[in-house]
Amino acid sequence: MKNFFTLVAILFTSCVVAILIAGSISKSNNHMRAAYESQVKSEVILMTSVIDAATLEIERLQKENEELKASAKPVAKTSTKTAPKTTSKTTTTTPTKTTVTVPTKPAGTTLTNSLVATHSLPSDCWIIVSGKVYSVGSYVSMHPGGRSTITNLCGKDATTGFNTRGGEGKHSSSAWSLLNQYLVGQLGATVSL
Repeated sequence: MKNFFTLVAILFTSCVVAILIAGSISKSNNHMRAAYESQVKSEVILMTSVIDAATLEIERLQKENEELKASAKPVAKTSTKTAPKTTSKTTTTTPTKTTVTVPTKPAGTTLTNSLVATHSLPSDCWIIVSGKVYSVGSYVSMHPGGRSTITNLCGKDATTGFNTRGGEGKHSSSAWSLLNQYLVGQLGATVSL
């Protein structure tokens, strides 16, 4: 009888240990499943951003194609005057005097609201934030708040949207640092593009 109770105790202990091990394996499987799902989600997000970048590139190429087609159309009997080339003369003294003509650099482009407005496509997106012009087209697809958060402001003053994160609070200092990487220049400044 003593052997019978010992056998029952051993079987009972074995069952309890088996249940504990099964529970531990189940928890381990749940952790592995969660890690796998997280990895799949990351890969889906990455693929989505790659697709978004490809879409932006296609839009840019389509715009460029349309501009090329538009510039190739003949103009009906209108005359356009070409501005004369600006040159400066530099005289160099050597045993014989020689005059060399060197073309001057173009004056540059002034950053205006109307110039910013011409950059209103997601692939060629300029915005104004606090009086500064930023070219953020290459960042649109990476924006954590989604593409439309920025694309709705392309070619416009985005100061309020940026300062309030679309009504959700202030951007972090790292977001401001990131924005500065896309700086074109101060509104009203002359820059060479």
